[in-house]
Amino acid sequence: MAALTYREKELDHLNKDLERRINERALALRSSEAKAKALFWFAQDAIFVISKNDEIIDCNNAAHKFFEVRNGKFIGLNIKSIIPNLNNKNQQEHHITLENGKNIIIDLTLAQLPNENQKEKLIIMRDITYKKEKMINLEKMATTDKLTGLLNRHGLSDILQRTVPKPKLSTLLIDADNFKKINDQYGHQTGDLVLIELAKIFQKVVRPEDIISRIGGEEFLIIIKDTEKENILKIAERIRKATEESIIEDLSNNKISFTISIGISTLFEDGKTIEEAISVADKRLYQAKMNGKNRIIYDN
Repeated sequence: MAALTYREKELDHLNKDLERRINERALALRSSEAKAKALFWFAQDAIFVISKNDEIIDCNNAAHKFFEVRNGKFIGLNIKSIIPNLNNKNQQEHHITLENGKNIIIDLTLAQLPNENQKEKLIIMRDITYKKEKMINLEKMATTDKLTGLLNRHGLSDILQRTVPKPKLSTLLIDADNFKKINDQYGHQTGDLVLIELAKIFQKVVRPEDIISRIGGEEFLIIIKDTEKENILKIAERIRKATEESIIEDLSNNKISFTISIGISTLFEDGKTIEEAISVADKRLYQAKMNGKNRIIYDN
């Protein structure tokens, strides 16, 4: 009888210990759930819980602020009604338009929720518009000539690396005549006005798909695509004539006219690569300078 009593006491002790552990585990789970809910509701990122059918089951306060809509509006909607191009990748980037017409870029994370059926998913999104715009501006600054707004050497190099050599691709190497004399006589500010005016002339004459760059000092390179030789000469002559007829007025009210010289080459006729064609155009530009300036050279 004593042995049985001892056994009962031992079982009672084990039961109480098990009950204590269960209570501790339940408390830990409730604490964990409370923390998860707090993170969900007070997170700065927009968070959505979606079903296997992409229906929005729940979302946090930040989601309503993110899309500038009232609480509860999203429940029951299909997530693709607000993220049309949503896919199954874990990390995504999307361009979306808010109800107020504002266009934004979002970074989106898609994750499977650790539940029994493994059917519910979590979507976390963050507005990265400012970050992206800053990156684009920095890239533009790195590839754009600050004075004229044209491509600089670095920007030109990037484009040339992506340009597939094709027939009917021509290069126009252009140099402002007597530019040093203009700088010496009127000052560098006036010289800058000449370069800015040249950039405007080039942009007016050539097509948007053609490439215009300032490659140094008073030297420019224009790459024209898919154009026959006789038309290249016409384009070059329009540029030359427009420059010859242009007059700028500087800050001291001086009226200044200026001219340019142009050397032209065509890919495959004058070089197997764009770099070789540019080298030929450079030699022809030199000939134009030696032959009196304000002229175009397209052959030897």
